[in-house]
Amino acid sequence: MYSFLSSPVTSYSNLPQQISIMNYSVLKELDCKVPFKRFSIKYVIAGEETYFVNGKRYAIKSDEYLIANQFAEGSVIIDSKTPVKGLCIDIAPNLIEEAVASFIRPDTFFPDNNLSAFFNTNTFLENQYQAKNTIVGHDLIELSNAYADQPELPRVIPDAVFYNIAEHFVADHIGLYRQLQQIPAIKQQTKKELMRRLQTAKAFMDEHFLALPTIKHIATYCNLSEFHFFRLYKKVYGESPYHYMLKKRMEFAAGLLKDPNINVTDVASMAGFADVYSFSKAFKKYFRVAPSQFSIG
Repeated sequence: MYSFLSSPVTSYSNLPQQISIMNYSVLKELDCKVPFKRFSIKYVIAGEETYFVNGKRYAIKSDEYLIANQFAEGSVIIDSKTPVKGLCIDIAPNLIEEAVASFIRPDTFFPDNNLSAFFNTNTFLENQYQAKNTIVGHDLIELSNAYADQPELPRVIPDAVFYNIAEHFVADHIGLYRQLQQIPAIKQQTKKELMRRLQTAKAFMDEHFLALPTIKHIATYCNLSEFHFFRLYKKVYGESPYHYMLKKRMEFAAGLLKDPNINVTDVASMAGFADVYSFSKAFKKYFRVAPSQFSIG
């Protein structure tokens, strides 16, 4: 049975672990412990919620979310003059196990616990994310939009909603697990902290790639030395920060070229290139076709 409970976070702390729950809240004040009994997704629709999880502070703002599993410990604080709207989704651990088995071994009829070790132990990487940058994030945006105008949500949520989120949850984290293993650190907590900093850097580049920030600027933002950041990023993601931002600029430019009202010169400028020549050269190297031909196609 998968249910929806329109009540404060503490009200379902005594429910069985193997049950998935969705909770919608509108609060101005809250200060309590968070019962992480399942895989918890804390999505903020409007306002800000502050979480303390395993000794770390996370300020979750609008269109951001926090993820933690059942081995996490923490609390939440809401203190706002205006209502803070949030959506909390708890996914049962056994549903995640099934999603992991299905994702890695589609021919497996029953979950393989070895495949879900990362998800169901304290090695799991709890962290915050921008909804627009993940598959689960898009699910959260759709859910919040679907229920935005309803004064009261249904008491029972269709099973398919939780199945879909579990599948996307695993899809988002399989790659992350493999990246985490690339970090050359002995202690698991050190690996997790370094991965968080790399994720912070990646999110920064996602927001500022058009300005092409320097390695030093990015490293400072994620609180790593310039050399350490560059070496770790390349080892974990398989490419340099510069090439990642260049890829983002190329994809951004390709989207602009689909608009017949924007010429190649304007696209070059909007994509952050000094002139159309350098843009055309980079674009052709990346897509193997000139910008003018790409736009025609």
